[in-house]
Amino acid sequence: MKNSSRKVPSSRLSRLAHLGGLAGQVASNMLFEGAKQALQGQPVKRNDLLLQSKNIDAVAKKLSHLRGAAMKLGQLLSMDAGDLLPPELAMLLTHLRADAMPMPHKQLVSVLEHELGHNWLDKFSHIELKSFAQASIGQVHKAITENGQPLAIKIQYPGVAQSIHSDVDNVASLIKMTGLLPKGINIAPLIEEAKSQLLAETNYQLEANYLQQFASGLSKDTRFKVPAVHQTLSSQHILSMEYVCGEPLAEAVALPQSVRNDIMTALIELFFIEMFELKLIQTDPNFGNYLYNKDIYGRSAAVK
Repeated sequence: MKNSSRKVPSSRLSRLAHLGGLAGQVASNMLFEGAKQALQGQPVKRNDLLLQSKNIDAVAKKLSHLRGAAMKLGQLLSMDAGDLLPPELAMLLTHLRADAMPMPHKQLVSVLEHELGHNWLDKFSHIELKSFAQASIGQVHKAITENGQPLAIKIQYPGVAQSIHSDVDNVASLIKMTGLLPKGINIAPLIEEAKSQLLAETNYQLEANYLQQFASGLSKDTRFKVPAVHQTLSSQHILSMEYVCGEPLAEAVALPQSVRNDIMTALIELFFIEMFELKLIQTDPNFGNYLYNKDIYGRSAAVK
């Protein structure tokens, strides 16, 4: 999916309107295709009508445009559906794993000004307005401080935190409307837990605190590197961190088997260190949150 920039809808009403429009578009596509198949004497199947390519593309584009909890919930369901969701619905949600659309520069500058003040640009010697990564909650930019320190700045999309409850409820309703959710499944507890976890994820001050706890707890283990937080350039919706180089773990499949074994051993050990020593466990242990740097940290080092 092409990541052309689009403004993030920030009000609850506008986000509801977008999801309502999506439901209408999907229903219209199903009605049109169903009528077409019936006229041609073909058997009409609800699942086939729902999962036609036009609908899959429409859902992926719309939730990528909305970002926030709407996109995050779809990503979580697609990655951890297990036997809960039928393969058809899981396939549709899989399309949400791509990067979100970036914010337009005007909206980005508005967020920076609101969070860091009118003189926000004076606090950097350089900042790239083009993001190098986009996710469901925010996007990441490279920057350099006045003393030459490279940073990775995570900037939250506007309105994401305020729209979590409505987004989650609306996406849950959209999923139920498909008719693909198995009958008898009570997803209400899962929905409430999703809201709680997503609210915590939008609090970047809380994330900064956890980063510092991880950095302190892993400081003596040279296999791991936790980016340092730059507090003076951070807020509840902006998180400025030390820029750490490395390769995505997805590319580690090309490394020798012995190196891959070392990486996985380190990650498994990290989990038990978190559980039994730090007593602080990540709730989003996605491989995308890790990098591997063989030059700095040695043959078996994972960068976190």
